Amino acid sequence: MFRPHAAALAKNGYRSILMDLPGHGTLVDSTSLTLDSCVEAVKLILDRECSSNQCSHVIYIGGSLGAYVGFHVFSQLGSRFSGAIQLDCGQNVGPDCSLKARVGLWVLRQLSGRMNNKALMSAMMGTVKKSNADYHLVECSFAAGMFFQQGPAQCDCLHTVAPAEIIPSL
Repeated sequence: MFRPHAAALAKNGYRSILMDLPGHGTLVDSTSLTLDSCVEAVKLILDRECSSNQCSHVIYIGGSLGAYVGFHVFSQLGSRFSGAIQLDCGQNVGPDCSLKARVGLWVLRQLSGRMNNKALMSAMMGTVKKSNADYHLVECSFAAGMFFQQGPAQCDCLHTVAPAEIIPSL
């Protein structure tokens, strides 16, 4: 999802570590998606890539699920980061979310548990094509390794994380 951005940053001397969350991309079948498995995955990357002082300013960048999960990551590993950029995570989907958000998560859980990736992606592509927007949605959203068989686990993560409780402590 962030490969084009990482390439642009590299031209200016910045290093990016692009990783898959558990249940996504290369980890779709090998690691269960939970908030704690995400923390462990991030910790393993930080331990491996940032030994000693070679990573003085680490900034976590997450979009959508990666952003929501990021709040939980910070609650556990906050001292390892200099900052964060959280994208597309403005809706409260946690324990005290609105009825509308609860219904949305329920629908996502039902659809993702009953439809295959091809059907879900086809429906989403149809929506993107109707929007007439040129926001590189296809590259960013559909090439990012999102696998909808993980939909129920994604819903569990979204409904469990509570950004409003975590943000004041950051």
